[in-house]
Amino acid sequence: VSTHHTAKSAFDAFEKNNYDIIISDLGLPDMNGTDHFKLMTSRRNQLNLPTRIVATSAHFSQKSTNELTKLGVDNIIEKYCL
Repeated sequence: VSTHHTAKSAFDAFEKNNYDIIISDLGLPDMNGTDHFKLMTSRRNQLNLPTRIVATSAHFSQKSTNELTKLGVDNIIEKYCL
């Protein structure tokens, strides 16, 4: 288990480690969420890894959900704000 606060840090860790699952928020401070997930799914597919990639956010739109699905994100979890 590892935690990262930026997309760059998360991607660097992904390149150095084999993870069973990656759960990442759509809103990271240093990169657009769609670009972040594009990098992650692309790398996973290049290396033919079994890593499951899950997106989470409190601000999904139908457009972002469709984009993430097309990129190959395995699951989308919406966080609810009370």
